[in-house]
Amino acid sequence: MQYRILFCAGLCCGSMYGQETRTHVMDSLQIIIMKQNEAKRMETVSEKTIKEKAGENLAELLKSEAGMSVRKAGATISKPVIDGQTNTRILLLTRGQKLETQDWADSHAPEIDPFGTPAVTIIKGSEGVRYGAGAMGGVILLEPKAMNFKDKFGGEVQLSGASNSGKSVGNLMLEGSILKNSLAWRVQSSGKYAGDYRTAEYYVNNTGIRELNFSGDLQYRKGKYSSKLSFSRYQAKSGIFYGSLSGNTEQFQQMLELGVPVKVLPFSYNITAPYQQSVHLLARTQQRYAFSPKNVLELNYGYQKNHRKEFEVRRMDRTVLPSQNSELQSHVAEVFWENKQISRLKLLSGAGFQRKENINIPGTGVVPAIPNYVLYNYHGFLTADYFYRKWTVDLGARYDFRTTNAAGYNFLGELYGGKKHYKSLSWNAGMRYDFNKNWSASANAGLAWRSPEPYELYVNGKQHGIPIYFVGDTSLKPEKGLKINGQIKWSGENANVAVSGFYQPIQDYIYSIPSHQFKQLFSGPAAIFNFEQTDALYYGGDISAGVKLGNLQYHGNASFVFAEEYKSHRVLPQIPPFGFNQSVNWSIPTRLFQEFYLKLEHEFRAKQSRFNPAYDLAPDSPPAYHLFTFLAGAEWPYQNGKTISIQLIAENFTNKLYKNYTDLYRYFTHEKGIDIMFKTAITF
Repeated sequence: MQYRILFCAGLCCGSMYGQETRTHVMDSLQIIIMKQNEAKRMETVSEKTIKEKAGENLAELLKSEAGMSVRKAGATISKPVIDGQTNTRILLLTRGQKLETQDWADSHAPEIDPFGTPAVTIIKGSEGVRYGAGAMGGVILLEPKAMNFKDKFGGEVQLSGASNSGKSVGNLMLEGSILKNSLAWRVQSSGKYAGDYRTAEYYVNNTGIRELNFSGDLQYRKGKYSSKLSFSRYQAKSGIFYGSLSGNTEQFQQMLELGVPVKVLPFSYNITAPYQQSVHLLARTQQRYAFSPKNVLELNYGYQKNHRKEFEVRRMDRTVLPSQNSELQSHVAEVFWENKQISRLKLLSGAGFQRKENINIPGTGVVPAIPNYVLYNYHGFLTADYFYRKWTVDLGARYDFRTTNAAGYNFLGELYGGKKHYKSLSWNAGMRYDFNKNWSASANAGLAWRSPEPYELYVNGKQHGIPIYFVGDTSLKPEKGLKINGQIKWSGENANVAVSGFYQPIQDYIYSIPSHQFKQLFSGPAAIFNFEQTDALYYGGDISAGVKLGNLQYHGNASFVFAEEYKSHRVLPQIPPFGFNQSVNWSIPTRLFQEFYLKLEHEFRAKQSRFNPAYDLAPDSPPAYHLFTFLAGAEWPYQNGKTISIQLIAENFTNKLYKNYTDLYRYFTHEKGIDIMFKTAITF
């Protein structure tokens, strides 16, 4: 009843955001977001939100957006969730290239530095299949801002500090033009340093993080030709809470019942085993030639290398050796052709090839959780957008052919793996109708597919830092899902309301559930989880609404997702409960500042009542909770439109003790308590 009241309250309000036309240019193609005649279900994260969330990871940046939530594995590992789906069911594109790092497990955070790609777009509909197989839930596009061809030199510096975990974050971006209007460059680097985080009542030890990231872009353009080279390097060391380890199954069950750490030490910046180390490299080149403004050819090549080490508590001096040491390399070559020569019709076609190889580096003394493998993927696609008066229609199709060749030795010394072939056609069809300048409606339907990942097929090992032992299934089939969604929107001068819904049956849905048995390891017992398949059904929706009254602006959104087995109607695990976010922003007129505002945010997460104890380690889901955040911000202009901005933020200022249902560590710890943050940004 509580969340229904909040849901209705949000629906009754109008929005503070106008529906302006905004254009972002990707390395691969141009995307027009929130255009009056746009049929696609896209949302762009506002620049103000990105500034307020500066220094946070990608999932935390997106969690307050409609239809979004977070899946966690402790303090330092978070993944975005779209319409209840995450991991490899969401495609993350950074600098126009799909992030290839999530093949090893579901407890690895995306190796992305949001400072390097400050423009973020969310695609929730089925049209996401254009970007590749696997977009069952949607697509998140992360793009660097447009290159600066006008100024010889400029940049921005950002600094922030947080009381909880003692976190310090810094970012420096420099850019300029060497040959005016022809050659532009940009370099960017960021760092993060944090220690143990604190709940409302205790510290959670060994949860610090270290990050050092770098990116660079160089673009040349002259006449009809444009060439761009991009590079990024992400490096992180993340501590993993060690209080989940136990000596025997009885002690493990007692820890689950207790739900808090048995032993708590004072705050520390130290990171000891277990912890993760990852280094991710990305390089990409884009060659673009415009035969005419309506006829463009583009060639792209991208390379990625991800090196991940996982360290566990081991006997004698073996803790210094990684228990898992893997390297994943990917090569992608693509060609695109965009044609708008036919009146009211825009065509985009393309083809590509990918080679991806995973190598387990020897010397760990531990059998790798997954085998070595090589993956090849060939694809081709065609999309068409047709505009006629108040109608917009978009159609698209993509064909993928994929082969995987895996080989490894299990703990018995037996060779396992083999070759697998997958092929499928994905498609989408959508339309939008603008009734008048205020009302519009859109609908979209599409078929997406996802082949089982090598991790789901072959895994036989413990989830890093968590006492869960996963067992794969080599007989898994590809997933296929038909997603139907629709939206109706009203936009006024000072208010708007948007209501969206989706329905998605998925054939051969892959998920993991506990067997309620344990495997005894050197580090203690681990609960065995098995990968299984079933026909599943996802459905739900979100409402976004708000109003602007003078200097006061209100915005709220509510999201709900239901997921169950298609025939038995048994609920699926790890589905986010009903969520509601709202904020009130008061802009205070003053001569001293260009902008001065106070903001109060409220987040509500309901108790997940659709809970199946047979699919979980705990007998019940955590209770509902409310979180409140206060923010004060100001911005000063100075020479030639440059600015200085500061923000004072108090997250969870009521110091609520709570647990998030989709956090894998909720069995053992609570979430972060009050956190006071100070942030500043200077452009020059």
